[in-house]
Amino acid sequence: MITIALSEESRLAVKLTVDLKGYCESYKRWRDSRKALEDIDTSGEPRPAVVMVEERRRATQLVEETENAFKQIRAFYTARLSALPGDLHWHEIKNLLSTRCNLLDPGENRLFSFLSGFGSEAGASPLVLESLDCSFVELLKNSMDALLLNYLKNAATEATTTLEMRVALNLAGETLSVAITDNAGGFSAAYLTSFNETIKSRNYNKTHSREKCQYMDYCFGGAGRGLPILVDYIVHGGFSRRPDVFEKIYQVKEGDTSIDIHNTLDAKGAEIIITTPMAPFAAAETENIPLRRIDSASMTSHEDEDEDEASEVVEKEFEVSLPASFVLASPPKPRQVPPLIFLDSKETTAALAISAKALAFIPPGALASGTGAAAEGGASDKKLRLEGDGKRSRQTYELASGAGMELRLFPPTDEVIKRARKTPKPTKSAAMRPRN
Repeated sequence: MITIALSEESRLAVKLTVDLKGYCESYKRWRDSRKALEDIDTSGEPRPAVVMVEERRRATQLVEETENAFKQIRAFYTARLSALPGDLHWHEIKNLLSTRCNLLDPGENRLFSFLSGFGSEAGASPLVLESLDCSFVELLKNSMDALLLNYLKNAATEATTTLEMRVALNLAGETLSVAITDNAGGFSAAYLTSFNETIKSRNYNKTHSREKCQYMDYCFGGAGRGLPILVDYIVHGGFSRRPDVFEKIYQVKEGDTSIDIHNTLDAKGAEIIITTPMAPFAAAETENIPLRRIDSASMTSHEDEDEDEASEVVEKEFEVSLPASFVLASPPKPRQVPPLIFLDSKETTAALAISAKALAFIPPGALASGTGAAAEGGASDKKLRLEGDGKRSRQTYELASGAGMELRLFPPTDEVIKRARKTPKPTKSAAMRPRN
């Protein structure tokens, strides 16, 4: 169970609590059963074959039972930490914090408007709040992973199974800081020592993540990119599309922002302090991602440089017929995702390869659903149908009335365009007809 409540320790602070007792104990039973099976297989003790076969059968059955029990519990938490349910935890925190703002104070009145605005446009709020719109749930998952790891290492000393996270705001003039503290065991000494250098070099060390991966199947993450993604966004004003490709989103200069990590004084947890100006940053001066409102578009198609560094740039033109409320943004590189054929309410067809990853830094309100999926938004009451290319099932996305959104649309490859041209013209069946 996840509970969020105002903290009594500070006015602008919220406490999030997650009861992980069943989660931790269930995983430990699964781990212990696997260890028992391994001991049977590696035991050199001479025993009758019949006895060994029976012992192994019982041990294998116990492994299966404990694994299924753990995965059921994990699914419960996963459902509450994925997609929209996961994002809503941070929005509940912001809403609670907004109730503590002194509206008679100009600075806190302004902070109130940032905290209470759900799904505000990108670049319209302090960078620290915008970044946590996307990253807070990942920090929460990291803390859950760390608490379980700490429990496994220190079960004999009755390590806690209740995760406690505290989110506190500090408004000092035109600077806003967010401090996030947990009780999950803290960072390793090596991680703390190398962190500042890691920020500057952006050579992120995944040793901590590899340590988690030795414990099978428990972690939500494990790729080692959760905190680095947040660091990139806060300190460098953008994010990495690939290890060698960094996309600048905002004009963030060195010293404009900061992110500090350390362990708590009682050595039982970690603290992350993120500081940025209250004023939003201006968009980066780049032509890579032009934001423009359009009804038809001319986009540039690039072949994947990883596959062919000498590939040529080819201009492709096609018509995209969309409601006027949609804003299209065209990044420079196509993503390797299944293409989708977009059919609007007028049944105009265009071949677009849409990446959910491109929506990672669009504020909530524009919701991505799965790899290669589109997002919800727009000012129409009609439903737009996304039609697969023959390999993907159809999905219908409801458009939220009055809500604006951004879609990052990637130019299709020649192969996708050929498939699109061969796609039969949609019929006027009830399934394909626009719904009011």
